[in-house]
Amino acid sequence: MGYWTAKVQVGMRWVVLVGVIACLISGCSRDPNARKWEFLQSGMQYFQSGKYLEASIQFQNALRLDPRSAEAEYQLAQCALRLGSPQAAYVHLLKTIELAPKNYKAQLELGNFLLAVGENEKARQRALQVLSDAPGNADAHHLLARADLGSKKDAGALEEARKAIQLAPDRSEFYLTLGTIEADLQQFVAAEKSFRKAFSLDPHSAMALTALGHLDEQQHQIAKAEREFNEAIQVDASNLLPRAALAHLYLANGQRDQAEKTLLAAKEALGNNPTAYGMLADFYVAEGDLQKANAEYASLYQKHPEDLQVKKNYVQLLILSNQLNEASKINDEILRKNPRDADGLAGRGEILVRQGRVNDAMEPLRSALKIQPENAEAHYDLGVALSQIGYLHQAENEWQEAIRLQPDRLDAIQALALLAARQNDADRLKECAQALIKVRPQSAQGYIWRAAAKMAEGNAPGAKSDLELAIRLAPGDPTGYARMGRFYSSQGQLKLAEGFFEQALQRDPKMAEALAGLAGVYTREKRLDRAIERVRAQIAATPGQSPYYLLWGQLLFEKGELNGALTPLKKAIELDPDNEEAFLLLSRTEMTLGFQDEALEECEQAIRRNARDVRGYLLLGMLQEKAGRAQQAEDSYREALKVQPENGPAANNLAYLLLERGGDKQMALSLAQMAWRAMPHDPHVADTLGWAYDQNGLYTLALPLLREAVAQAPQNPAYHYHLGLTYQKTGQTRRAQGELKDALQMSQGYTHAAEIRSALEMRN
Repeated sequence: MGYWTAKVQVGMRWVVLVGVIACLISGCSRDPNARKWEFLQSGMQYFQSGKYLEASIQFQNALRLDPRSAEAEYQLAQCALRLGSPQAAYVHLLKTIELAPKNYKAQLELGNFLLAVGENEKARQRALQVLSDAPGNADAHHLLARADLGSKKDAGALEEARKAIQLAPDRSEFYLTLGTIEADLQQFVAAEKSFRKAFSLDPHSAMALTALGHLDEQQHQIAKAEREFNEAIQVDASNLLPRAALAHLYLANGQRDQAEKTLLAAKEALGNNPTAYGMLADFYVAEGDLQKANAEYASLYQKHPEDLQVKKNYVQLLILSNQLNEASKINDEILRKNPRDADGLAGRGEILVRQGRVNDAMEPLRSALKIQPENAEAHYDLGVALSQIGYLHQAENEWQEAIRLQPDRLDAIQALALLAARQNDADRLKECAQALIKVRPQSAQGYIWRAAAKMAEGNAPGAKSDLELAIRLAPGDPTGYARMGRFYSSQGQLKLAEGFFEQALQRDPKMAEALAGLAGVYTREKRLDRAIERVRAQIAATPGQSPYYLLWGQLLFEKGELNGALTPLKKAIELDPDNEEAFLLLSRTEMTLGFQDEALEECEQAIRRNARDVRGYLLLGMLQEKAGRAQQAEDSYREALKVQPENGPAANNLAYLLLERGGDKQMALSLAQMAWRAMPHDPHVADTLGWAYDQNGLYTLALPLLREAVAQAPQNPAYHYHLGLTYQKTGQTRRAQGELKDALQMSQGYTHAAEIRSALEMRN
């Protein structure tokens, strides 16, 4: 053996020997089980010291050595809870129970977690599972009582709470639950006794005193409730709940200043608690005081620059205040730190929508929903974007999903209600009204919507009752009075209608809806001059209102004073360059006066100002048709359908032009069918679809539609002409001649008069 070979072998033996000695000294700590317990013990030490991140690392190390360690999974759940990751805690608790089904503590913690997210029945099943093995488990009875309480099973809840107390009579929280159940059953004396027992068992807890305050509030003993909440604050100054309860008490009883002071004190006393320092800002938002809310959030943003939720809330507030550049700047900070932050992506999408960049908004909104499918904000904003490009059905689906995820989402409820009103869908409008009434029973708006739905159903007494309730709930709000004016106007009670419209204007002199309703009353009374006079008087009292000048112009147009209408319409545009209706009516007025070039220019200018308003393209197309520019009219209707693909009038007009000009008959039929889906009761649409069926050889489908058009608008020669030709093609000669003669008698100058005469002469 060579020298170097022997030396290497000796070296190897030395390494082995050192390893054996090290193993003996350490107690063979390379044993995976021993190492696992070392990690578990180290993790517990960190946990008890409040170092939850370090503890979780050690428990993860233990889990790597033993993936089936129920103890490691359970402790990871505890760390996750304290690190503010409830979803992670939920996953670890599930794994704990899978590995150790008899771990009742984990079972009950999972049940409490389920209870907290409203899964009462699932929480109940966890409690029952524990009780099937351990019927004397007081915590399981307590969980069952709370689950039954959440499901409104008060009798069962009461029984289970009493069982829990029998098993553990010294547990303060058990008496709190018992008192809550008794209060729910309106057993107020018993509830007070239970809450006071809870406090005697734990005099350092503010929970029992806060519960007593809520009990007093429930019985309208406001002063007593105030004392209980204040005492709870003194007992535990670090507890946010009594402070929040006291602020709510003040707010519910009209003491706004006291509520504000309470929240300010909470912010000062609990300055490191994110919930505490955010409550004052949220209070200002809820009160609609955007100026104070902005100032408060700006301060929080500076003081707590790492608080992600403050940033997100501030972004939403800036968007609400239309400070889009500042909102974009802060939102970009969120996305720089985490490009996959779903709220940040949703915020970017919402900002782009508000900036009019709807197509650009689609990508971030859809990305947000891929990352977080249950993001209600992103669903709502995507609905807004889709509605603006005309995809109303998809928008409706997004808003419904937002409400499913967040039932009290008022903006989504309102969006659906406005869509339902626009589409005359009384059933859907009533659903929206009921949803709003459920979450905001003291809001007048829900009853106003429900009144509109009832009117559409023909239930006038029900509509009146809802409007009366809306006025009682919000006597200072002009909306209820204006809608009551519309109600009486629809019933022909014009004097009552006039009175309610005037009351609405007294409360808000700038309410265009009320002034238009009042003008409508005078118009129906054949007092058009009085309507014009009243509008001019309101303009004198509240100058600078673009809608009022538009209304003046509309009345003059209706009276036939077209030259006179030009001045107020131009003034309406001067006051509000975005007043699309004024632009469009001015264009119509100029066209009627023979100012063809001016009319087209006004319409094109309206489109340039707002390329997303489909009305501009529609009117432009109609003006171009009237001017004999058929191809340009087709192009305008196509542009309208790009903006709003489901727009019935645009689809109908384009279909008719294609049929008249010998265009693509299949496309015309598809467009006419689309228009029919949007406007099934319009005679123009019935005629277009019937004529499209005729031109595609589908005469049996054409006839009922053409008959319907003639029945609804018997003075239109085109409808008789189309019906006559279809009768002719189906061999119904006598009927065909009758319709063709009617068309000719109605208008000797009708476009197809020569063809009609030729057809009649051939038959003769």
